[in-house]
Amino acid sequence: VSSGINAEWPLRPGFELLEKAKELHAGYVHSKEPPPHAIDEVFMDEEFSSEERNVMFEKLYTNTLFYLAQVYGVNGDNKQAAAHCHITLQRQLESDDFDPLDWSLNCATLSQYYLTLGNYRSARHTLSSASSVISTVEEAGSDGEEEGEGEGESKKKKVPTATLR
Repeated sequence: VSSGINAEWPLRPGFELLEKAKELHAGYVHSKEPPPHAIDEVFMDEEFSSEERNVMFEKLYTNTLFYLAQVYGVNGDNKQAAAHCHITLQRQLESDDFDPLDWSLNCATLSQYYLTLGNYRSARHTLSSASSVISTVEEAGSDGEEEGEGEGESKKKKVPTATLR
């Protein structure tokens, strides 16, 4: 793996596993094979449809990208950290599987990185996306609690107006 990750770095084995997971995902996507069985199917005798497996598989891949962003950031490779963070945010938005507050904070943080590069267009776009998503939380808060939502439950809401390129 030619990544610029220090060979003596203590987290290198974890990084290599994450990179391997990324490669495995690419292999499955290109092979057009059905997604692998979920862990619950193997150990808990549950059965999922191919569509359900695919959703779980893609969510796992999104988490892998998130963890890679963290590893690159800790290692000081801000360019790779930002790229993986951007893809993670985009995938979360497309799958409608995110916490709006966390997503907005991460998006706003990514905009700061773009500012340091002088990439004002991307900084403005990511900050605008964060603002769009956070406004849905503010609107939901002004309407009171959404039906079926108790204290401590995450407010997940479809956000058709936000895009992340």
